[in-house]
Amino acid sequence: MSKLFKKVAFILLATFFVFLIACPIYLAQANKSEQPAPKNLSNAGDELKKIEISSGYQDRPLEEIVGLVIKSVLSIVGVIFLILTVYAGFVWMTANGNEERIKKAQSTLRRSTIGLSVTLAAYAITYFVVEGLTKASGYLGG
Repeated sequence: MSKLFKKVAFILLATFFVFLIACPIYLAQANKSEQPAPKNLSNAGDELKKIEISSGYQDRPLEEIVGLVIKSVLSIVGVIFLILTVYAGFVWMTANGNEERIKKAQSTLRRSTIGLSVTLAAYAITYFVVEGLTKASGYLGG
């Protein structure tokens, strides 16, 4: 049964990563507009600004990009926790009284919960430290 679970988990993770990589590429291509190049270069900056706006490009500050990366990583951690929890429940429910499989399921559930707790605690500590430093320094971003 574990071989089947490993295959299903691999397929789900592969699909998730394909969507993680393929969707932004597709969306970037879908927003591409076919605009001709400017005839004279005196208003090239205005034309480039129009192309930038129509393509969906946004000039974001570094802290916003880091925040988006952190949100993405936390989302992935949440998905992994959900997968491990479902797996542990499946192993437990199909144990048929086998104490070894029940202990394995309990161990998986316990470890996944500890991992999620450590990740969220690290995020909370980092958030409060950065928040305190930005207030102390008077830097409000932007």
